[in-house]
Amino acid sequence: MKEITKKGSRCLPLLTLMAGLAVAGGAFAADMASVMAPLTSPLGKGSEKVLNQALENADSLPPAAAFVLGNQLRLRLGAQQLEQKDYTRARETLKQIDTRSSAAVTASLLLAESYR
Repeated sequence: MKEITKKGSRCLPLLTLMAGLAVAGGAFAADMASVMAPLTSPLGKGSEKVLNQALENADSLPPAAAFVLGNQLRLRLGAQQLEQKDYTRARETLKQIDTRSSAAVTASLLLAESYR
């Protein structure tokens, strides 16, 4: 019986760590959902505010997720600004997209379109 108790006490820190990660994982999932929402749902009026808020929230994600989602959000924001014929702001937004991103090619095409 003492053996079991000793082994159980060694497992307690691990169980505490796992519980902490589960809680942190829940917060991470909530942050991820709030950042991805503007990318996965149709946007209407006032969506620029929603996209800017999602961009701010993306900074709290792990670096790889922040990189990918931040660039996708900028792409969508720039496209929306182009649609509203706000070419100067669209160019500023699209220029912020990293050239190593998968969104870079689309951003460059939208940027070229803004000068047409």
